Amino acid sequence: AKELLTPFPKSYLTSRIQEIAHGSCVNGFRWNAGKSHVRGKKWNKNDFPTDSSILCYLFCVYLRHPSWRFEGDFKVSTPRTSFFTGTLPHKPGEHFRAILPQMPAPKSTGHVILFQSRFGDPLYTLSADDEEDIRVTGHSGLFRGLALFLML
Repeated sequence: AKELLTPFPKSYLTSRIQEIAHGSCVNGFRWNAGKSHVRGKKWNKNDFPTDSSILCYLFCVYLRHPSWRFEGDFKVSTPRTSFFTGTLPHKPGEHFRAILPQMPAPKSTGHVILFQSRFGDPLYTLSADDEEDIRVTGHSGLFRGLALFLML
């Protein structure tokens, strides 16, 4: 899942997670920005990931955790339940699910892919089989994209 985030100081990730998690309902969440972890230095999209990217990363880490269970167990790699985060293998198979930083693979039968198709002001795109892609953005874009990803 580390491919979902651009390189940055690890102290930034720790401080942002603590700030986002403080209070209730991810109060400190900034969907299209972040917050500098160094006094006097402004946050910028070229050096640090957005909070949307951080939460997407954390969601993927959660899905990959060994004791997490979900109907159709994502951790068991079979042609019908393969789940990938960050990158796809050379031949992902016919049926798979993936959360990717961008869309690197051609569409195939039985796939469900959520990927970030625009950075800065994050735009998430959900691609499933031969259906028309669904694009979500804004404050709730990531959450709507993840909900749809789990429903399909």
